[in-house]
Formats: sequence, structure tokens, C-alpha cells
Amino acid sequence: MPSDSFSFSHFRVRRTRHHRRAAAAAVAGAIGLLLLPDGARAFVQQTTVEGPIGGDIGGVWLSVQQIVPEFRVQYPRPAEGRPVPFKVGPIPADLEPLVGKNPKGVVVTELLDAGKCAEFSIMAGDIVRKLNSTDVADVAAFEQGLQSLPQSVVLTIRRPAIRMTTARLIKIKYSVSKGGSEAISAIGGENADIQVLDVRLPFADKLDETRRTHQLWQAAAADIESLAGSWPTLPVSDPPLFMRGQHRLVAASDYDESLSGDEGLKGTKHALLVDLDGNPVRGASGGKIVDVYGFESMTPQRIEGSYVTVSMASAPFPINVEFKGRFVMTRVADWSDKDDQLRKAAAAEKKPKEDLDSYKLAPEVPEAPKAPAPAAP
Repeated sequence: MPSDSFSFSHFRVRRTRHHRRAAAAAVAGAIGLLLLPDGARAFVQQTTVEGPIGGDIGGVWLSVQQIVPEFRVQYPRPAEGRPVPFKVGPIPADLEPLVGKNPKGVVVTELLDAGKCAEFSIMAGDIVRKLNSTDVADVAAFEQGLQSLPQSVVLTIRRPAIRMTTARLIKIKYSVSKGGSEAISAIGGENADIQVLDVRLPFADKLDETRRTHQLWQAAAADIESLAGSWPTLPVSDPPLFMRGQHRLVAASDYDESLSGDEGLKGTKHALLVDLDGNPVRGASGGKIVDVYGFESMTPQRIEGSYVTVSMASAPFPINVEFKGRFVMTRVADWSDKDDQLRKAAAAEKKPKEDLDSYKLAPEVPEAPKAPAPAAP
């Protein structure tokens, strides 16, 4: 699937060999609940694993995403002159957090016709990823592609000028199924239960600031160390951001047609697909969020790779907003249900106890006087 045409087909349920193999290789349908302080359900999450994981990825992970918007610009090709009103150059090294090492594409270095660029919404610093349907590898490929453009020019562009950083806390419970008296193959019996924690991170203000300043934020060692001790007690979003979550962890060997054709997943070992339904009480922000993490490298302490997020507002009408970039997951702590236990305990303490003194009791009614005994005859 082309990288500029993200499709929710990643989440279609298909009765293929991938799903039959997944049934034998993993537990599908592990369900988890994040509890609010009052004990109410925040949102239900379900995990499906397809193919071998290949190692213990259990733990509490901080995922930091560096992202930029991606969109397409379309205009009629000029009758004469250069087909595009700008010059390009190689992508600079300082954009590596957004595009990775050895990225494909070119960056707009000079606006030859400022008026046309403004009309087409093209800015200096934009990254051109495609010419019509053709991927742009480098400057030479871009210039060669200009020679065969049709009458309608379509540019797929990423805009680093609107870069930002987002972050999530993700719990992954990893286990290996056992058969009889001995463990079966670690590959064949791997299970994973993924939970996106709907909590407010201690550095949320810094993340919000990146939306205004467009300066990327990186988690420091002190941030990781602080989270290691505080993550079970982080406050839950109030009201909750999400109501339902479906997660697919798919090994590259089990990619279906839509995953194997996704340009953003080329060279990845796994794809983690996160489908979240927003809370309708939040209005337009309570729509749907779909994230795709492409695992390029995995160690017990760090996972990194490509990242795509698509947001669909729910009101007043659906609007798709797509951002692409890179992610780094850092292991914060071992997996634990301490957060759930603390919330259950807090909910039990807040449960009002029955106060019998508050009930108005009926007044005591004196006994009726006994009738005098009849006189003897």
C-alpha cells in the first residue's frame, strides 16, 4: 500500500493463512481494562498477535514519536519552463529524528516562483517524497522524474516546519504458553497483551509546547528514571480520552497484502497497529485514532522505527489528519499490574459506607393498656 494513501484495511479481519497461523502461534483476544479512580471502566482493549515475536518485549514502555504532517499538492503542469516552481537538494542531517538514516526524498531549497509556491502551498524546507505515484529517492531521481510528468502534477510533501513530539505509555505483557509438563516452542507459544495507558505524563506540558514552537523534545535519562518509579500512580485522563482499543502485533513473515505493500513498513521486523476509539464526550476530539509502528530494531531496552498516525474527528464531519515520522520506545520498567491494583484500592476507599445513623427510625409506640380483668361473679 503506498505510504501516502493510508488505509484502515490494516484492521480488516481476513480469514487467511496469516490468521490461521496466528491462532496457533498466539492468543488472540487478550482483554484489558484501565480503571478510573472511582473504579469505572475507562476503555476496553484487545490484542491479536500474528506470527512470532522472537523475544521478550514485556514491560512498561515510553514511546516518543517525532512527527510532521504529510499531504498532497496538485496543480496543472505549466505549458513551458520547469514543471515545479522550486529547486531541491538532499535532506539535511538535522532532520534524521523525523526521517531516519538514509531517507528517501528531497528538500525544497529555493522558491523560483514565490507566487506559484504560495498558491500551491509549497514552502522552503518541505520534503518531497513522491512525484505523482513515483517515489523520489534523491535529487537525481527527482530531476529525472520531472522529464516525464503528466499534465497534472501531484507532489507528496512532508512539512518539517510543523514538526511536533507526542508520547504514550504502553504496557506489554509477554508470556509463553506451556503444554503439559514442559514449555512448548517459545516461538509457537508466545502471547502478548498490549495496553495503551490513558494517563497524563509528567512532561505533558513540554509535549504541548512542541505544538506551538515546533521544536522536537527528547526524553532525558532523568525522565525515564522518574517514570520508573511514578508510572503506576500517574493520574488517569479525566474525562478519558479513549473508550476502546484494538491492537495487532504482526511479524514481517505474516504481513498481509496491505502491510507488505506499505512503503513505511519496508525493512521492518514487526508492525504494531493501534486502533483507538475516542471518548464521544470530548466532542470533535473523540473520533478515531489509528497508529502504525514499524519495528525496525528491537532490543530488551529499546525499539525504534517508522511511525504513522491518522486522526479522524467525529464532529461536525469526518476530517482525516495524517502525520508521519519516527518513534523510539524506551523500556521504563518490568510489566506489572500495580497501577490497576492501586486504582482498585482507591476506588474501594472512596466507596461510601452505609451510615445507619442517617436513617430516620420510626418512634417507639407505647404498648396499648391491657384491658382490666373481668370481675368475679
